[in-house]
Amino acid sequence: MEEKHMIDVVKADGSTQEAEVLLLFKLEETGPQYIIYTFNEVDVNALLKVYTSLFKETDTGFVLEDVPSEDAWMQVKEVMRKVINGDKE
Repeated sequence: MEEKHMIDVVKADGSTQEAEVLLLFKLEETGPQYIIYTFNEVDVNALLKVYTSLFKETDTGFVLEDVPSEDAWMQVKEVMRKVINGDKE
């Protein structure tokens, strides 16, 4: 059984909620890191809700930020498609 990696996410109202990390990756070799995580919620179609953020490490931990552009979103979506389809590249 694979070990789950968990993080604490601080929400806009200041509360903290534990989330499961699904994937941490870079779009390019020297580019920013992104994180895909879930609070293990399901939507009305019984599908797992996932969230994506820019992942920045700091001296005191890490910061999650919004995906900065539509181009970055398209690249993130492509990574997600590859993971879902089981592509190794």
